[in-house]
Amino acid sequence: MARLGRKNFPDVEFGINPWDGPRSDAWFNYCQVRGVTPSNWLWPDYSTMGWPEIGAAPYAVLHQRIEEISREMPFATRPNKMFWRGGGGPHAREVLVKKFANRTDIADIQKIPPFGGLWNALQRDPDYNISTLISKMEDFCKHKYIIYTEGNVYSFRLTTHFICGNVIIAHPMRFDGMASLMMEENKNWIVADAEWNDLEAIYRRLEANPAEAEAIANNNVATRDILTEEGFDCYILESLKCYKDVMPGPLIRPPGRSWRYTPLEFYIMAKMKGPGNFNSYVLSNMHQHQG
Repeated sequence: MARLGRKNFPDVEFGINPWDGPRSDAWFNYCQVRGVTPSNWLWPDYSTMGWPEIGAAPYAVLHQRIEEISREMPFATRPNKMFWRGGGGPHAREVLVKKFANRTDIADIQKIPPFGGLWNALQRDPDYNISTLISKMEDFCKHKYIIYTEGNVYSFRLTTHFICGNVIIAHPMRFDGMASLMMEENKNWIVADAEWNDLEAIYRRLEANPAEAEAIANNNVATRDILTEEGFDCYILESLKCYKDVMPGPLIRPPGRSWRYTPLEFYIMAKMKGPGNFNSYVLSNMHQHQG
């Protein structure tokens, strides 16, 4: 905060949900359910800081590498096959692999090993070069067309995809993170149907209209000046200011309870404004934490 000139930032108490999926309460979350009026607060996902278990560089380094790739490989010079790497499991991924893994004429689609195996390899040897098993995050930027798929929830690779300066093709999404909330269909990405039935038609259209494809890529390049470490810092500070505005007054100890056994939810939720002030929710559920 001092680096950004915010030396007098007021004190504020908050909590960050560390899991991929969102909580529908007062915690900051990495994503939220798409199309639902958010009842949570959005925090930049961990890929904007670092993702060492997949071998990703710190975000500032990754950002710099992507800029270098853009200079060395302008959009028109990149390979024109649709590119995807990811683990299996979710329906959209399994269908994509089933339909397009063998379509090497238009796509480069491959599964990666399960994350459990990658983590085990890193535990055995912290210096293990994990990029021999999966593609580096910046290597996605060496292609014209990236296919984006959600995982169990929002996939945190999207922020990096967004600043690559290429065309993103996705299925209908269930979740939103910071990056996707900035994106507009047909301006920053193209949405295929849930079963990828029109994916080849989308590809053929882009190949037949290179100006359309490059316009989308250029729109995404423009976000590179926003989605920086400094940009995320500013977003966090402004979010915390807004968060504090709806958290007036001091904490009040729950009736008949000591601070020692007070659930963390009380600290975060009991001070929120709104229907029931969240306080009624906390107090009505206190019995779950007793004993």
